[in-house]
Amino acid sequence: MKSVRRAEIFLFLMGAILLLGAAYLSTLGTDRLMILFGVQSRNLNLKLAEVRVVVDSVRRKKLDSPEFIQLRKNQDIFNNDSIMTGKNSKSLLTFIDGSTVEIGPDSLVQIQVHQDPVLSNNIHLNLDVQRG
Repeated sequence: MKSVRRAEIFLFLMGAILLLGAAYLSTLGTDRLMILFGVQSRNLNLKLAEVRVVVDSVRRKKLDSPEFIQLRKNQDIFNNDSIMTGKNSKSLLTFIDGSTVEIGPDSLVQIQVHQDPVLSNNIHLNLDVQRG
């Protein structure tokens, strides 16, 4: 009978822990949960930056879009967006941490966030310069 009682107590405690964990996780946003648990969702819709300067032809492509569209000042940039500048074009982006990046002429840059596989609390911003 002692082993049955221990099993009941164990199951009760595990259920309580799961309920507390679920209550905590429900307070986090979906995007943060996906990053927290290492989900590398290609559709993770995190705002990463805002466009501060657009000179000439600067275009943006969302991950789920087949085409690049003209980028405007004050437009938001999200995870997995690609920015393409023309021959005499440039753009200045300000990221949510206050840092800035200038994308020069004839460039193609994809902007992504990813989670450090070793230190799961570390989130990294990756600027994949494909051209320029």
